[in-house]
Amino acid sequence: MPRKKLFRNAEDFDRMVGMIRESAEKLGVLVHAFCLDHNRVELVVETPRGNLSKFQQVYKTGYTSYFRKKYGVSGKLFQDRFKAKVLMVEGGESLLLLASRQVHLLPARSSKFKGVTPAGKVKAACAWKWSSLPGMLHPKKSLGFVTDGVLKAAGGRITERPKRLRAFLVDNFNTRDSAFEILDAQSRIAIGDESFIEKLVTKHDKYVDGRKPSDWNAYGKSPKKKVSRKKIEAAVCNVLGKTKAEVMTRRKGSLDRPLLSWALYEFGGMTQDAIAEHLGLSAGATVSQHTRRVREAEKTDKNFAKIVAKIRSKLG
Repeated sequence: MPRKKLFRNAEDFDRMVGMIRESAEKLGVLVHAFCLDHNRVELVVETPRGNLSKFQQVYKTGYTSYFRKKYGVSGKLFQDRFKAKVLMVEGGESLLLLASRQVHLLPARSSKFKGVTPAGKVKAACAWKWSSLPGMLHPKKSLGFVTDGVLKAAGGRITERPKRLRAFLVDNFNTRDSAFEILDAQSRIAIGDESFIEKLVTKHDKYVDGRKPSDWNAYGKSPKKKVSRKKIEAAVCNVLGKTKAEVMTRRKGSLDRPLLSWALYEFGGMTQDAIAEHLGLSAGATVSQHTRRVREAEKTDKNFAKIVAKIRSKLG
């Protein structure tokens, strides 16, 4: 039986993009890359709250309701349960690039592009509206909810990153496809080096056997108890020794504002859009960038890591 078309026209594609955005912001999911095809939805996401299954359920249920009402149909729309693998992040920038490349080039893999040059296929993928790629290459086309993780992984100065990403997509076209396929075939649940896969498989097997590891956050686990915004802001200001106005003052290289955004996201159970509105930031994507900056600085700056630890001890 042929697969049903998930999207019959532009309105359907737009509705799915909207559902992914709303679900990601509601559940605190970071979207690094995505692409829609007529029968497929492919994503590279990060789930700090361990709620991938819930995320999938929310956006698919919302779109299914819309589709049934619009076309007067019933029954199952998504034929199979989603398939997912955990991607190695630590030192895995090249893996993030490879994974996003597989997603972004989805529109160019159809039979109608057979025989087209790599540059031609990349051009077609860049012209595909329902993907995060156009927004990465052209800031004016940005959808506002996709992180800058892929562009950062491309390296170079900020202004150079779109050009470097495009070059990565074109160069060694078939070789890069083969490289990712080899990595993808190594494990049923993870993509990374041998030690990463071995560690994750061990945890997974223990969980399946009913012996949950102490540091294992199961998909769908409810977030910890929320802390009030007032208490979070007071804790951050106290640790930094500054007023809220001083913390919110924008200064080049300062991590004060990102730290407050991160704390509200980490302990307040707030969506990125809600935090942006509360703090007067431009968009929810800014909060996503703030939280990433804090996590990166926590790993590389010992003094900043102590500040984060003090905030955790007050709010955790």
